[in-house]
Amino acid sequence: MKSKIAACLAANAKALDLLHQGAAISDCRWPIDLREGPGMRLSHLSSLRQGARLLYLEAEALADDNKSDEAAGSIAASLGLARSLRTEPLVISQLVRYAVHGISSSTLARVLSRLPLPEARLRELSSLAEEEEDPAEFERTLAAQACDTNALFETSWAELRHCETAAMPLKIKSSSSRTAPAARCSGTNWRLSSTCAK
Repeated sequence: MKSKIAACLAANAKALDLLHQGAAISDCRWPIDLREGPGMRLSHLSSLRQGARLLYLEAEALADDNKSDEAAGSIAASLGLARSLRTEPLVISQLVRYAVHGISSSTLARVLSRLPLPEARLRELSSLAEEEEDPAEFERTLAAQACDTNALFETSWAELRHCETAAMPLKIKSSSSRTAPAARCSGTNWRLSSTCAK
C-alpha cells in the first residue's frame, strides 16, 4: 500500500505543489456565474474534494516518514481549500466545504495517531479551524438560496411551459418589489437569475 501511495504522490507532485500554493491565498473567488442559476458549472467542487484527498495521502506519507512539520502543512493546505468556498453563496458549495473540513479532521487524527506535531503548528491549525466556524457564512448562503427560490416561484406555469418548448429569451414580469428575474430557455432546460432586494 505504501508503494502505491508513493507512486500516486509522485504522479501528482505538480498538483500537490499547486494545491499548497493555492491554499495559501487568504481570499479568492472561483469563476462561477451565478446568473446561470441551476445550470451553472461547478466543476471546481469535485476538484476540491479530490485535492483534499490527495493532501490526506500526502500528510499520511509524511507522518510515516516522521516529517511532522510538513504533515501539518498538508493539513493546513486542506483547510485552505475549504476556506476558498467560505463566501460562495451556494448550499452545495457549503456542503462540499464541510466535507473538506471532515477530510481535514480525519487527516489530523491520522497524523496525530502516528506522531506529535510541533506546538506552533498545532496553534496554526487551531486558528485555521476557528476561522472556519463562522455561522454567518451559511446564513448568507441561505439568503441567496431564498432569492433563487423566490425567482422560481414568481414565474408562472404558462411561462415555464413556454420556456420548455421555445428556444428564445423569456422576459418574466414580477408584481413584487423585487427586481424581475431574467430567464433563458433552450429545449427543456431553463435557467433563472434574479436580484433580491434587501
